[in-house]
Amino acid sequence: MARIEDIFRILAEAGRRGLQEPYPAGLNRMYPLLERLGSPHAAFPAVIVTGSKGKGSTATFLANLLEHSPGTNTSPKIGLFTGPHLHTYRERIRLNGEMINPADFATLFDEIWEAARQAPDLGFISRFELLTILAFVYFARQGVDLAVMEVGMGGTYDAVNTARHSPLAVFTPVELEHAAIIGPTLADIVRHKSGIMRQGRLAVSSGQTAEVSTLLEAAAGLQAVSFHQAGEFWQYRPDSLRVALEAGNFSQRFEAAGPGGEIVELQTRLAGTFQVENALTALAAATLLHRAGFCGAPDPDALAYAALPGRFELAGQSVPVLLDAAHTPNAIRQLVQTLDGLKLRPAWILGFLRDKNIPEILRLLPLEGRPVFLTDVHSRRQADMQMVLDSLTQHPSTLQVTSSLGEALDQARQLVSQEPGGLVCLTGSMYLVGEARAYLGLLDPAIAAEARLIAELEA
Repeated sequence: MARIEDIFRILAEAGRRGLQEPYPAGLNRMYPLLERLGSPHAAFPAVIVTGSKGKGSTATFLANLLEHSPGTNTSPKIGLFTGPHLHTYRERIRLNGEMINPADFATLFDEIWEAARQAPDLGFISRFELLTILAFVYFARQGVDLAVMEVGMGGTYDAVNTARHSPLAVFTPVELEHAAIIGPTLADIVRHKSGIMRQGRLAVSSGQTAEVSTLLEAAAGLQAVSFHQAGEFWQYRPDSLRVALEAGNFSQRFEAAGPGGEIVELQTRLAGTFQVENALTALAAATLLHRAGFCGAPDPDALAYAALPGRFELAGQSVPVLLDAAHTPNAIRQLVQTLDGLKLRPAWILGFLRDKNIPEILRLLPLEGRPVFLTDVHSRRQADMQMVLDSLTQHPSTLQVTSSLGEALDQARQLVSQEPGGLVCLTGSMYLVGEARAYLGLLDPAIAAEARLIAELEA
């Protein structure tokens, strides 16, 4: 069995090569390789989740609802495949909330890698394809009752879309993103994402713009898909949201009307106004799955079990540091709205990848008169710092550029420690949040070691 270090090296190299891959290339390689491995993609039903933001949160909420809403099986096995990872590739593959262990990860990867080597005609297999196949094999051999699988990008040609039995397609809000790859227009992007729908099956969507809703409904009509809006089942009661900072943690509660009109108070550990929509979309998805016989009636209390590191996560004691992986304009709007509701005015630590809408993100963030630290994201896709500076139209009270995240964190915490209720907010990139979690000591030693290794390999 290969050492996990060697496997991570292969995956890091595959990730670098994959940046040059044309988007539609994958499925021509996926199907033959899956068949060589016993067709694990056909062994269990899989809910596929796509969208531009909120995919990971919605998928995590849904997996928790399914795990804690048993039907005839009192202890259902629920698989969860998400991405990208914050620290280790193993995070992406979970069974009932627990990430795949190193031994299983290594054993299955060896088998998949050998199958790929025996089929040189398939050519290069991307990192996302390898991890998706690993998830399929792991879930199949663990005998999952249902899996929730988040696409990497788009939908039609996404490796996850090889799942043969998908009773439900879930759409989180769709924006203009990855335009150079699956665009250039919003209609092109919706067309790619709508490819996760299956003939005659179910689909549910978060709130969308009128244009996106029209396009999704038209795509559903072509395949006789029963298409639903999440609001048909669970409706948020305006002005009921309460987010509080209590004992070093965020607490979020809100009310919603359920399918029978009953008013239910819901609680989530994932804070932020955008998480209301994600939670209600997951509840709607679980309601549809229950009606189709795939699970028991969803228990809304299960939402409180869902946790995602790096999503409105609070760290630190004397000087709190808020970690949020918002990296799209809409996600930034939601972050700012939540901070406003808590009447927090943080010092900012920002880092970006070059394919993000940096000018719009900087315009939306309330940076005027606040300390701002711009730092590197240790990725080959990091944004050019001069371009970031040129996009800044506000006037921070202090502005510092540093290649060291640790230096930025230390200086920002020192600044805000002199303010009542001082807070540091770090956002703009999931990669940056992952590095911050390691620096702040939020990882157990084994995961921290994997994170350091992967960071070195991917640099």
